[in-house]
Amino acid sequence: MRFWCFTRGGSASEIHGFAEESAKSETVKLNDAKEDWVSGLTRVAATLFGAGSWTVPWTLKTIVQVMLLWIASFWLVGSWIIPLLAHTAGFRKESLTYRGQALYSLLTDVAEGLTGIVILQHCLARFYPLPSDWFKFSLKGKWHFDVGLGCLMFPLVNHLSQVNLNLLPLLPSAPVAVSNVEQSIVARDPVAMVLYAVVVSVCAPIWEEIVFRGFLLPSLTKYMPVWCSVLVSSVAFALAHFNMQRMLPLVFLGMVMGSIFTRSRNLLPSMLLHSLWNAFVFLDLMK
Repeated sequence: MRFWCFTRGGSASEIHGFAEESAKSETVKLNDAKEDWVSGLTRVAATLFGAGSWTVPWTLKTIVQVMLLWIASFWLVGSWIIPLLAHTAGFRKESLTYRGQALYSLLTDVAEGLTGIVILQHCLARFYPLPSDWFKFSLKGKWHFDVGLGCLMFPLVNHLSQVNLNLLPLLPSAPVAVSNVEQSIVARDPVAMVLYAVVVSVCAPIWEEIVFRGFLLPSLTKYMPVWCSVLVSSVAFALAHFNMQRMLPLVFLGMVMGSIFTRSRNLLPSMLLHSLWNAFVFLDLMK
């Protein structure tokens, strides 16, 4: 039978050679397909997240140091230092009027943010001068379309909020606390609402974007691809809010802002989108 196959179809060496050529041809095709797939994903990533990583002069130790000190400073300033100073001055937050509580929140947020900026500047001082694309603010560039496109994502972020609540609902026994912002809105105190609007739509976007998009995201590109840095910094951004019921929308929002930042290499667009989102949520509370 073997002799018949060889005599009818050619010699054993010819058949073996043909099989090898076929196998090589299939391997080449598979490799070409894989390369096309990878290059396609690379092109998509380059379109979504911009080109290349940042030049990062510091190591992972500095990244961890900055983030831990930043979180600790927010906790210390907001939970201990400001309340202690207020108590020393004879004020108690609970006894303040709606306007007083709003002003207290604004001053606390400003103190927390400025402390974080001082920590960041101190930790990076030995690396100055930084490359020109670090902590860049500019009105120039074609980032306006990206911000507008990001605003169209707000309904999806809202939907993810509901999905998150379905996955991790509030415990029935957990008390539902009414925030000072909501109390001011119910009381319709215009001055208090303006002060809270400044906190959520101006102060918070500035501090958070400088730390998470301005510092953390570019720093991570030293150790991972840009798209992965966007994802990891977005998860860190969501975790920093200490609210598991908002994890999904915050991660997604962080990825949108991170994508806009990496495409423009400019903090202004991500700050603007962050501000618009917070204003959107604030106005939604006022309904």
